[in-house]
Amino acid sequence: MEEYAIIILAAGSSSRMGQAKQLLQIHGKTLLKHTIDEARTLLPTSVYVVTGANADKVTFGLNNERGIRICYNPSWREGMASSIKTGLEAAQSDNSALKGCLISVCDQPFLTAEIYAQLISTHKKNPGSIVASVYKDTSGVPVLFDRHYFPLLMELSGQEGAKKILSSQTHHVLHVPFPNGHIDLDTPEDYSRYINKAADPG
Repeated sequence: MEEYAIIILAAGSSSRMGQAKQLLQIHGKTLLKHTIDEARTLLPTSVYVVTGANADKVTFGLNNERGIRICYNPSWREGMASSIKTGLEAAQSDNSALKGCLISVCDQPFLTAEIYAQLISTHKKNPGSIVASVYKDTSGVPVLFDRHYFPLLMELSGQEGAKKILSSQTHHVLHVPFPNGHIDLDTPEDYSRYINKAADPG
């Protein structure tokens, strides 16, 4: 069994986008499928996709995909914490010996398997640590939590995400650079800017 799992949070309602941003098209596929493919390149059997709002639409065509487990979070309206816990519970249920778990989102179009690989490589050299992506002088997702931190993740509530743990001065957090990690697709304007830049990278 693989030593790590990747949890992709895809349960939000995308209220600012006005449509399910998980299904926006980039690189000839949906934003969610892009994220899944990059994750599966590294961990082909340990990718967990947490759904909530628009679950049927978001997961259409994914149920027969190899190596991913779709986890529906019935409490998605409560906020990100419930989705983190849903994914982590599933991952631990499948493999109680996990050394660490990566938490990712599905609205970062520049996310690649290499970013995931650097997080894992850094953790292997520094067991017991948290390894976060860094962009624009900010720690963020994707982020890898050593199994030591699983209980803290399970204590999160409401809108609290991993950021609460990352911002605490009491935890050992290492960083991996993620170029363009600050670019996410939350609004129609974000998506339009990204499409225009992709069409004219110069």
